[in-house]
Amino acid sequence: MLEFVIAGLVLGGIYAIASAGLVITYTASGVLNFAFGAMAFFIARFYYFLHTQHSWSILTAAIVSIGIAGPLMGVVLYAILFRHLRFRSPLIKVVATVGLLVAIPAIATVIFGSGAILQAPGLAPEPVRVFQFLGVPVTLDQIIVYICVVATVVLGAVVLRYTEVGLKVRAMVDSPAMTDLSGTNPDAVSAGVWAVSVFFAGLTGVLAAPIIGLDANNFTLLIAAAFAAVIAAKIRSLPIAVGIGLLMGIATSLAQRYLPSNSQWTAEIIDAIPFIVIALVLLYNLVRRGRIGEIDRVGGVLDRAITPQGESKLAGSTTSALETGSLSLVSKYAGPLLLIVVVSLLPI
Repeated sequence: MLEFVIAGLVLGGIYAIASAGLVITYTASGVLNFAFGAMAFFIARFYYFLHTQHSWSILTAAIVSIGIAGPLMGVVLYAILFRHLRFRSPLIKVVATVGLLVAIPAIATVIFGSGAILQAPGLAPEPVRVFQFLGVPVTLDQIIVYICVVATVVLGAVVLRYTEVGLKVRAMVDSPAMTDLSGTNPDAVSAGVWAVSVFFAGLTGVLAAPIIGLDANNFTLLIAAAFAAVIAAKIRSLPIAVGIGLLMGIATSLAQRYLPSNSQWTAEIIDAIPFIVIALVLLYNLVRRGRIGEIDRVGGVLDRAITPQGESKLAGSTTSALETGSLSLVSKYAGPLLLIVVVSLLPI
């Protein structure tokens, strides 16, 4: 059983890192990034291009692709798109990120080609070393995933709670207007958050590629599964999202261990585990609170007071009082309904 738990923690760790990136983006910008999987695929494909096709070392290829290209992509996308979405309706935000979900893999195909990739490298040198832990074989790739998960949780908590950067990000979440009045540029903070988010996307992509293959559709399914952890965390709690991601990975591995391998139902149940989690969380919130999600507003009281009177730096446009009332009505009812539609369309 320990072997399956350890193996499950690898998939759970990838879920956890992906959900961390999604939660950070949403809490700081109000955008639920459905293009996260496409971004992960693009960075993983770029890493393959550098490391395998051009024989760059693992360290150099990882630094350039994950550490430089990923954050740069986040900053560029924020500058041309995401900075205009903060005060838009949930429908506009979803359509924008779904558009990126379609466009980014196509761009990757134009840049890197469309040839089939049979085996994608990870961050461990090949041949991958195997260690023994309590009699269970553990590969270096798996150990790297565990280290990345621990680093994500520990460093994320330390930065957000005990550093000036974390203070500015939390202030940005509470009230962009007050952050602006305090002398901090909210655009710079938001651009930094998107840079970190796409960094997590790139890390997720490179870690997941040896497991799921370097295919855009597989990454979309992986991130769709990670949304279960995000929804369970109410799209805001990083520790809960990470914990649920790890538990889902373990549950998937244990299902492979105890369910009959020759049954068609086994494969269906394993693929459906993340979506079962989503359904249970939605049902729990519906029964306990009488609604599916929280009715959240972006920013604080000052943000909502001044936005109708002029142009917000984060909104990027003027908003009349009538439009604000309509936006409030849309936000109240369209969010939960849109979430139901998205979940119902996810492949099982």
